[in-house]
Amino acid sequence: MAKISVIISAYNHQKFVAKTIQSVLDQSFQDFEILITNDNSTDKTLDIIKSFKDPRIKLFENNINLGMVINTNNMIKIATGEYIAIINSDDYWEPTKLEKQINFLQKNLNYGACFTLVNMVDEQNNIIRNPKKNPFKFHDFSKEQFLNYFFFHDNFLCYPSVLIKKSVIEEINFFNPSFLIRLDLDLWIRILFKGYEIKILPEILTNFRLMNNEQNLSGR
Repeated sequence: MAKISVIISAYNHQKFVAKTIQSVLDQSFQDFEILITNDNSTDKTLDIIKSFKDPRIKLFENNINLGMVINTNNMIKIATGEYIAIINSDDYWEPTKLEKQINFLQKNLNYGACFTLVNMVDEQNNIIRNPKKNPFKFHDFSKEQFLNYFFFHDNFLCYPSVLIKKSVIEEINFFNPSFLIRLDLDLWIRILFKGYEIKILPEILTNFRLMNNEQNLSGR
């Protein structure tokens, strides 16, 4: 049984998915499993995933495209880890991400989830220096301050930067499949309403890819 279950829902990311998987395998904290669902990709994503031979990788294949929310919920339900880390199949992590997050959560038991700061990167892995392109900010907020900001401003927590206790996700009944986007913000709000604190580590440990012409699912 692994300490952390890393969840990846992959769809048509042949250009990026190898870097995503390798960034997980290169973590300084190594007690993890990787659950990957290939969501009926039509490119070479599946072949690239299969090229990795690490026994900690568990691959699931969909015959139809089910979407990220259903895939993620299904993988969380069968995950063996005490903690869940989620990463998109085009993003990647810095090597100490999981180590620093799990150290924080194990020392601060009233926290349900831990996030990191983020680099925005383009399709060639270049860091995007324009601050207007990066909505992910550091705030050392209480749960009440987080909720106030979410309701009156916007979400500034990065989905693929999260490490969260599996028991917390189970307690709040997983991601809501009614949401195509903003599913993450809905989850953060429900965590806070349950009384858990959340933390952003003030260090850039996640790389979030901004696709050309805002082709991300959350783009305009």
